Amino acid sequence: MFLIILLVGAVHLSNCVSNYPFDDSYNKQVRPNEGFVTDNIYIGIFVNRIRSISEMDMTMVLDVFLQGIWVDNRLNTTWRRLYERIYNHTPEECMTEHCNVTVFTLGTEFASKLWIPDFYISSAVSVEIADKVNDNTCIRFYRNMSIFYSNRIVIKISCIMSLVYFPFDRHTCQVCTGSYKYHDGLLKLIWLTDIAGMYPNQSTANFDIKSTTNQYPVEKLFMSDNFTEQCFEVFIQRKSNVFLVTLYLPSVSLVILTWVNFWIDPKAIPARSGLSITAILAQITLIVGMASRFPSVSDLKTADLYVTVNFIYTFGALIEFAIVSYVPRKTPNKNNLLVSPQISSSSLQNYQPGLYVSLNSNCDAPHSKDPKKFIQMNSIRQYPIRKNYNGICWRNHPFPKMRQVKEKKPKKYTGDDISKIIFPVSFTIWNILFFTVNLYLAET
Repeated sequence: MFLIILLVGAVHLSNCVSNYPFDDSYNKQVRPNEGFVTDNIYIGIFVNRIRSISEMDMTMVLDVFLQGIWVDNRLNTTWRRLYERIYNHTPEECMTEHCNVTVFTLGTEFASKLWIPDFYISSAVSVEIADKVNDNTCIRFYRNMSIFYSNRIVIKISCIMSLVYFPFDRHTCQVCTGSYKYHDGLLKLIWLTDIAGMYPNQSTANFDIKSTTNQYPVEKLFMSDNFTEQCFEVFIQRKSNVFLVTLYLPSVSLVILTWVNFWIDPKAIPARSGLSITAILAQITLIVGMASRFPSVSDLKTADLYVTVNFIYTFGALIEFAIVSYVPRKTPNKNNLLVSPQISSSSLQNYQPGLYVSLNSNCDAPHSKDPKKFIQMNSIRQYPIRKNYNGICWRNHPFPKMRQVKEKKPKKYTGDDISKIIFPVSFTIWNILFFTVNLYLAET
């Protein structure tokens, strides 16, 4: 039973298609003004949706409405016959408003018998039907013999991209359409903005779509004939916020982490070397992990330059530690005596290392040979001292701290002190220059 219904429907559809009231003299292979004047075709492409953008093969997939308007005066009889078939009377016999029709909306069956310009998309890699289930063609047949044609198709166009400024790159993809076999003397294509454009606020997984406002004609010469194509541009911009969080911020954090080494004692070799090596390995892991998200193209990207410079800063912190550890430090002179602020070094000139001085609290007490009550002069720095009537006397109660009596010299800055300034300042300047220049060049 279901098969019988399908057969009956197919026969009915065949009768509808074959019974469109075209004149026998109508030839869809011949343009409307063949042998006379140039046919004017108003053309436009409306972008329904941008499906995908690929940097690998540098293509963009667009879901578009390819549309055109022209006049075919050969369809005058077809209009009258179609009207009479629908309303069972002529247009002149129409007595009510509902029969005062000025346009018929038709589909693929009518379009298959109609002359349609041979639209040719020069930048297309492939063209497919957008919906293989439903009718993708719309024909509006007006009473003044005007034809509005709209066909929904999916086109993959070639879009040359320069990824130097990745991930702040912006691109312009060109879409051009023209006539494949009719030159400008036979068919003139005129861009009509009323049937062209794009739905706003479109985006893909990696790009934001800006606009399609720039439209211009492109003339091409072939075998002394001029072919004019109407082109428009699609402006796209990469979504860079995700790369700021997953690439730039971690890389900067690893560089700043290595600066902690400059505040760690150079004698703490395990701590400083472990921190530097860990930061280097983390930087390498970040670079390798993000490489899978970068477009695999031969262009040297600014993102590659950025992570490379940051790796040099990370590695430079380890080199700085090696230099600081290698440079010998001046050891203090053991012969320098530390004395109390109340006593000058001249009062101790008569005392030589090895001379014993009494440890009794009373300076008049007789000297004893007991080693527990004597101390060598070369250890005098460990005790507070004060001057008595004719010599040096030790006291058990505290006195001011010892200080070394020597000539004051200006402070010498170590390698770590210099690195604390050079590394942060240079890295800050590098980031300011990188992002300022990169964003400016990407914008222009």
